[in-house]
Amino acid sequence: MVGMTPEDFGQILDAALDSLAGVANDDWTVPAHGLAWSCWQTADHMIDCVFSYMLQMASAAQAEFLPVSELHARPDATPDDLIAALRGVGTSFIAVAGYVPTQTVASDGVILLSVSDWCARAGYEVAMHSHDVAVALGATLEIPAEACRSMLGSEGLWMLDRNAAESTRDPWWALLRGSGRSTTYPSRSSAASGPFVGSGSEMLVTHSPTVATWQTMAASNNAEWCDVVCQSHGVATRFDAEAWTGRTRTPPYYPDAVTLVPDPSIPELLARIDGSTGCSVKDSYASLDLSGYGFHVLFDAHWIFRPAVPPSAAPVSGPPWEVVHDAEGLATWETAWRGAEGPVGLFRPEVLDHPAVKVLAARSNEQIVAGAVINRSASAVGISNFFAVEGVTSAAWSGCIGLVASLFPASALVGYESGADLAVAIAHGFEEAGPLRVWIREN
Repeated sequence: MVGMTPEDFGQILDAALDSLAGVANDDWTVPAHGLAWSCWQTADHMIDCVFSYMLQMASAAQAEFLPVSELHARPDATPDDLIAALRGVGTSFIAVAGYVPTQTVASDGVILLSVSDWCARAGYEVAMHSHDVAVALGATLEIPAEACRSMLGSEGLWMLDRNAAESTRDPWWALLRGSGRSTTYPSRSSAASGPFVGSGSEMLVTHSPTVATWQTMAASNNAEWCDVVCQSHGVATRFDAEAWTGRTRTPPYYPDAVTLVPDPSIPELLARIDGSTGCSVKDSYASLDLSGYGFHVLFDAHWIFRPAVPPSAAPVSGPPWEVVHDAEGLATWETAWRGAEGPVGLFRPEVLDHPAVKVLAARSNEQIVAGAVINRSASAVGISNFFAVEGVTSAAWSGCIGLVASLFPASALVGYESGADLAVAIAHGFEEAGPLRVWIREN
């Protein structure tokens, strides 16, 4: 098995059980570190997760989690009972992971995971939440480095903040940082672990937590697409934890900023962009009030998502879809997309060379009647710039989704729509993930 193995998960489980056993006589009603749950509830959650992952993997479920009851401890369960239950479901998980065919894939509701990815997901759950309990109760937990590297290498950990994880060379600290955790642990070599804050016998690792939600995933993916377009026009851009921004005026229809958190510093955000007339901000959580800064609302919309589903073998009705490969084809696609009044030269040939981007077109009688752009990020594939001539919109959505599923068969889809277009997307399996708002300055 390539990647994370059942044996790797076993190492994580053993380390977690040893750490938890050392504090079994402590008060598990206290809050787990950084969580609203108690230590008891956190351990109970781990048991249910490992059990659910085992069931999902063994059944090779292809969409969403199976509609079965969760596994939870009785209220009178002691910490020793919870540790024993975690050992039981963990051992069962190892046995099942070693038994199912290696080519098995199963959905986690977002993407299709391989057996190796399920091992990484279960290991991540046990490692992170055992850490939360251990820190709250004054214990230490050290996950073997090789098992951590295997988890970090799994694409199944779509919720991991990869930028934060890459801020340290130590694989255990990378997982902690990537999960958004900040904790106090016994001092370790800063040469191995990267930058720390603090001194003396204990060092504090700090990282602002990032909540992995569909809305966050969609906003981040959209910002990456904006970045591709703007860089193709020579705009200097910047990503950080709060926002994506363009230093100079961005091309038509593209914002000067995309927020990546609900509460960025507005003055600092606006200082990073050309704030003159025409400046626009995509407020990814519809959480800002920019009216006091000379902006008004241009439009409201909703982020949308569609969990990963396997490609269908059934033929898709409607016009056939294809990938646009050259500059001439892109120019023809843009003409169909923009209509009579849209900007010319917005989509430059450089976007076709970007490894994460594909431009899609549907043709009927040699004419482009529908199109879209897709861009793949670490956690999802974004669909943007979707268009279709009157009368083929529904069929075009079906065909577009079918082509994307064949190109990226284990990826969830994200995007944003509003009004009638939102209703059509929902009719094709998308769900609303949260509101967004675009602000513009006109004077």
